[in-house]
Amino acid sequence: MEPKKGANRAMPMSVALIADRLVRSEMMEAHVKRPEAECVVARRAGLSPFTLQNLKRGRLKNVEAVGSKIRTAFVATLERQLAALETELVAARELDRDVDFGTAEAAIAQARAALGK
Repeated sequence: MEPKKGANRAMPMSVALIADRLVRSEMMEAHVKRPEAECVVARRAGLSPFTLQNLKRGRLKNVEAVGSKIRTAFVATLERQLAALETELVAARELDRDVDFGTAEAAIAQARAALGK
């Protein structure tokens, strides 16, 4: 039995979406344009910027090899963002002890659970 025609496209698309999310995140954090953000994300993932471009265009032949590097970079980015949020939460608590930060703490706990920490 042959696999469905669209079955192979599910993984490349999810990896491409993760890569795009990484690029958009870098654009916002560093206030840079897309080409520079793509270079930074590619370097952090241990890839060539052209590999990211080929992934985005659907021209990449070995998505599985690139996928693990993209996912590793994504987890590292999420952990970095989580650490930054925790730092901001501590600073906010020091500024105003009367404010209830239960919602922020719940979000951080949920992020930790998603990362398996």
